[in-house]
Amino acid sequence: MYVKLQDNIVVEVADDTYYNNLTPEEAAIYVVAPNDVRLGWLFDGTNIVAPPVYVPPPVDNTPAEPVRYALVDGNTVKEAYSSNPINFLPVEYAARFISCPAEVQAGWEYNNGIFSAPVVPVHVPQSVTMRQARLALYNAGLLTAVNNAIANAGPAAGIEWEYSSVVDRDKDLVAQLQVALNLTNQAVDDLFIAAAQIK
Repeated sequence: MYVKLQDNIVVEVADDTYYNNLTPEEAAIYVVAPNDVRLGWLFDGTNIVAPPVYVPPPVDNTPAEPVRYALVDGNTVKEAYSSNPINFLPVEYAARFISCPAEVQAGWEYNNGIFSAPVVPVHVPQSVTMRQARLALYNAGLLTAVNNAIANAGPAAGIEWEYSSVVDRDKDLVAQLQVALNLTNQAVDDLFIAAAQIK
C-alpha cells in the first residue's frame, strides 16, 4: 500500500497495481504505508498512524440550579422574583436586580456577595412544667447534679422543687441552680427551650 501526503496527512491511497503504473516521477511522491491505512491518517515523522479519536467531554446532566432575581437595598433583599424582572418591570428598575439562589426571599441579608436567611430570634419560654424541666435536665445529664444542689440549698428550695407545678425562668431557685451548676445564661435558656419541646 502506498500513500500521498500533504502537510503530513494522508490525502491519497494507492494499491500496488495503481502504484506500479505510475511514472518514476509520479511514484516518487508516494510513500510505503501499512495495508490498513485510510485517508486522513497522520504521518508522525516516523510512522503513518490513525488520528486520535475524539472523545467528547462528559455531558453534565446535573440540572441547572434554579435562579431568582433579587433587589438589594443596603444589605437587605427588598424584592425577589422567580421570573426575570426585565420581562414585567420597567427596564430601569429591572436593571437593579441581581441573580440569586432559588431559596432567597425578601428580608434576606446580602453581604460580600453572599445571601443569607435572616436570623430568627429563638423564643425562650418563661415557664415550663416541672415534668418538662426534669426530663430536659435528665436528657442533658444534669438531673442528679440539680437534685444534689437542691438538697444543699435548704428546705425552702426543696419544697419549691418538689411541690411546684411549673418552673419559671426568672425565679430565684433557677438563678441559684445556675450558679451552683456553673451554667451560662445561654445554657439555661437552651434547657428551657429543650424542655418546652417535650410533649
